[in-house]
Amino acid sequence: MSKRHTPVLVLAVVLAVVAIVGYVLPDDAPALPQRILFDNAGGRVVFDHGAHMREYQLRCEACHHATGEKDWGHETHIQDYGLDCQSCHHGPDIEPEPGACSMCHEKTGDGAVPSLRDAVHARCMSCHEEAFAEKDAGCAMCHSFEVTKEAFLNKTMPEKAAECSACHNAALADINGGAMDAFHASCMGCHTRLEKGPYGEERCSQCHTVR
Repeated sequence: MSKRHTPVLVLAVVLAVVAIVGYVLPDDAPALPQRILFDNAGGRVVFDHGAHMREYQLRCEACHHATGEKDWGHETHIQDYGLDCQSCHHGPDIEPEPGACSMCHEKTGDGAVPSLRDAVHARCMSCHEEAFAEKDAGCAMCHSFEVTKEAFLNKTMPEKAAECSACHNAALADINGGAMDAFHASCMGCHTRLEKGPYGEERCSQCHTVR
C-alpha cells in the first residue's frame, strides 16, 4: 500500500472505532429530579426529592410504581379454575379464535371499543373482585414492579410511569382512586407512620402554599 493511502486508512479505522464505542456505550443517564412543583387547586406543593432521600432514606419505589411484565397465568386459570379461553377472551362471534387484547383494543378507546387498559381491567374485575376492592394494594396480583430508580437510570421506565395521574385519574378512580387520594394516602400516611414532617388532619398549609 502506498504511503499516500496510509492516512486515509488510519482515519477510517479511527472513525470506525469511535462509531462502535459510541454505539455500544449507554447514553448518559438522566439526572434524578431534585425539587418539583405540583400545581393544583388546593395550592401549589413543592416536593423535595433530595430531602426525602437524605432525611428519611426513602427509595424511589416507596412512592413510585414502575410496572414490569404482567403474568396472566394462562395455565393456572385453565388447570386450577377449569376455565376455557372464552372465559376471558371474546367468543367466536367477535374473533374466530382467542387473540391478544391489543389486536383490537388500543391505548386510547372510543365509544365503541374501550381502551386496552379499561378492557383488561373490566374483564379481570368480573372474577377478581377482591383484588380490585383493595384498589392500588391489589395491583400486585397481576402487575409486577421494578426498582424504580434503576428503571429510571436505565431508561426502561414506561412512559409517564412516574406521573401518578397515569393511573390515578377520573377514568380509573373506582379502581385506584384519584390523584388527590393517592397523594394524600401516600404522603400523609407515611408522615403519620414516621411521626416526622408535616402530618395530621386539617393542616393543609404544611404542604400547600396559599395562592
